[in-house]
Formats: sequence, C-alpha cells, structure tokens
Amino acid sequence: MLHNGIDIDLGNFDTVNIDADRNVMTIGGSVIFNNIFDPLYNAGKEIQTGYCSCVGVVGATVGGGIGPLQGLHGLIADALISVRIVTASGQALTASKTENSDLFWAVRGAGANFGIIISASYRIFDSTNGGHALAADFLFPASENISVFQAMESYTRNQPDTFSISSAVTWSSDLNQSIIQLSTVYFGNKDNGMVLNDPFLKSNPIVKNISMLPWNILTKENRFGADARGCIKGNAHSVYSVNLYRMDVPAYRRVFSSFSSFFLNYPELRSSLFVTEIHPRGATLRVADDSTAYPFRNTTAYTFFDFILPGARSSLAVDHFMSGILKTLGDASGNPHLQTYVNYAHGNEGPRAWYTDEKLGRLRTLKKQWDPQALFSFTNGIDT
Repeated sequence: MLHNGIDIDLGNFDTVNIDADRNVMTIGGSVIFNNIFDPLYNAGKEIQTGYCSCVGVVGATVGGGIGPLQGLHGLIADALISVRIVTASGQALTASKTENSDLFWAVRGAGANFGIIISASYRIFDSTNGGHALAADFLFPASENISVFQAMESYTRNQPDTFSISSAVTWSSDLNQSIIQLSTVYFGNKDNGMVLNDPFLKSNPIVKNISMLPWNILTKENRFGADARGCIKGNAHSVYSVNLYRMDVPAYRRVFSSFSSFFLNYPELRSSLFVTEIHPRGATLRVADDSTAYPFRNTTAYTFFDFILPGARSSLAVDHFMSGILKTLGDASGNPHLQTYVNYAHGNEGPRAWYTDEKLGRLRTLKKQWDPQALFSFTNGIDT
C-alpha cells in the first residue's frame, strides 16, 4: 500500500524489441526480467539481470543493477544506451551519452529521482557458453556455518568473473534450526564449475542440487526455486541492507547466532532471510567510477535482510533487532557509515548512505535543474 505518494501505472509500456544484428534491446518502462529471458535466449543473446524474474528491468537499472553476469558485462546500468524519460516539467526527452548527458549520468545509479522512464535501450551480448550455466544449490545445517562462511570469504579475494555466489540464512521447520541455503552460478562448462564448487561440497551439505540450466530459466529454477517465493504479491516486507567491503567471518558467525536466537524468540518471523550476494567485479571495475552516478563498484558483497511482517508488533521487533546487526556487519567490513545499495535500502539511511558524498554534490545540482520541486522524491530521494 502506498502512502504519501502517487503510483503511476506504466502497464501499457510493455514492448520488447531485439535487434540481434546491432546487439540492441529496446523495452518499455514496465517490462520485467521475465519478459526478456525467452526473446533474448532465442536470439542467442543475454544481458545482465538480477535474481528475481518479477523485478522491473528499468527499476533495477536506475539503482545500478547488480547480478551474476556483472563480472563479464558490468552492471545493468553499464549496458544502458539511452532512455526516453518524462521529467518533472512534463517534457519527454532522450537521455544518452550524447544527448542530455548529465541527466543520463544521474539516471544510472540515482534514476528514481529524475523522472519516469517510458522506454530504454540496452546493449546486449552473445550468449555465454552457448546460453547454459552450471547452477548449484546447497543446504547446510547450522553446525556448518563457519565452514560455509570461510568458503564464501575465500572467493571474495579470488573470484573468477564467470562465478557468482549467493546465500540465505533462514529457518528450517523440518530441521527445527537455522540453515544456510547457498547457490552458485558458473557461466562455463560443468567440469570447471564443479572445481569451483568444491569448497562448498567439502562443507558437508545435507542437500545439493547441481545441474546445467539454459539461461532463460536460470533465474526461475536455481536457488531452490526462491524466485517464486520472492515474487509473491501482497506481503508486507521490511528490508534492511549494508554493503561489505570485506567479508569478516567472525562477524558473520555473530550475526548467524543472533539471527538464530531471533527466530527462536519470534517464530512468526521464521520466513525471514539474511541474504549475501558475492558477484564478480571484473567488468564492473573496468568502467570508470565517475562515468555514472552509481557509487559502489568496489563493493565486495551485498547483503540484505528481508522480513515478511505479519503485524505492527513484528515491525518494532525487527527495527530493534536490526539496529545492532547492521553495525556489527558494517564495522567489521570497512563500512562504518553503513553505505547501502539503493535498490536494497530500507529508506531511513539517508542520501549519504545511498549515493555517497563523492556523488551527492553533482546529484544535488542536477536535482535542482531537472526536478526543482522534488516531485520525484518518494523513493530514496536526493535532498537539495
């Protein structure tokens, strides 16, 4: 439910056009990732995506757009060629590197502040490994948490650009304990992928599901089918997040213990998740930091906590719990100011945490130019 804002339906802006010869995809502003998987795959192409098929492509892009392919192709925002955007004045215009270039800079990382994007064009890429990837899902009991975290941390220092890792700490009603669900994606052949998964295989998973999957169904089929659960409509979510500039295993152990105790104290919140995403950074770091408004190219891991709230009492418990958890992770990871990926933000962190001091000066200047009345400030707005 929306409060103190206006929800604008872009449902009719739903076209997907692929020019395989020019390696360009143009989509309407309401297109979600699920709408582009099959057309791109059938054309022998791919593009960076996130982990949920129901997320809007443009919405992910304007915050930066992280995901498993960013080691090969960079952020989703790095693939953006141009947008058609309706600004606060009501004018529809084009923004690109050669037209309204300052606005185009801002759209790639802080785009929710500058207008309504009705269409966007992206660079697309030939399918990696024939359009197939090795997807490996593991489930670990609580007793293996240190081993799993150590294996994850090892890849933050030596991660191939074709190998991505995500994990989720949650509660298992079958085991009556906290568990770690961990998933990897390797864009290459199975033999090489199995070598990369060896540290997790040696951590004694009690469930493992490993298979080669075509790219167009990868998001929906891996992570034990988490995509379907994440795309359920109507739930009230409370999300907190913090970026990590290094992964500290002792801090993770403390957070795991605290989260396990939280589940015992609040059984109604046992569907909650503590997610860590460790994406390769090769192509992301090859893009100059000052070329876009996105400020976190050097992030080692992205974390977020997702609580599905049954009521107001639960919201208060979550807020109290998270105040200490974020500080534990931030202090141990080189992020004492709790900078956070804007697409995962709770909303109370503030512009310095979402956009950084290094980018805010230029963003504030552009905000005054393109949206002087701050009409577009509902989602993580830039203060002027």
